[in-house]
Amino acid sequence: MKPLKFRLMHSLPDYLENMKDELLSKGSKKAAWSIINKYFHFMGIETIREELWILTKGTITNDLMEQSEKGMDRHNLIFGYEFLVLFFDAVKVLHDKREHREQQH
Repeated sequence: MKPLKFRLMHSLPDYLENMKDELLSKGSKKAAWSIINKYFHFMGIETIREELWILTKGTITNDLMEQSEKGMDRHNLIFGYEFLVLFFDAVKVLHDKREHREQQH
């Protein structure tokens, strides 16, 4: 019997996969801002918070997840959630300021 190989299934549409490829291959600021702009076009900051919390809560409350076994692991997940929310808040501020500057020109 052959060992099973894990294959990551992509759910991004082709144009986002192309944006990802450009970002990873060129590492350009323009490519990064394109992704940030597209992201905030689709997802509001409240939706981001809600989706991250659902993922975090689902992991913490799932008895089958290794990360939910120890109190410190649960704490680390909540810390990671709060830090990701903080990160998205910071990116949103940068995005909004950039968008405001572009509208003025």
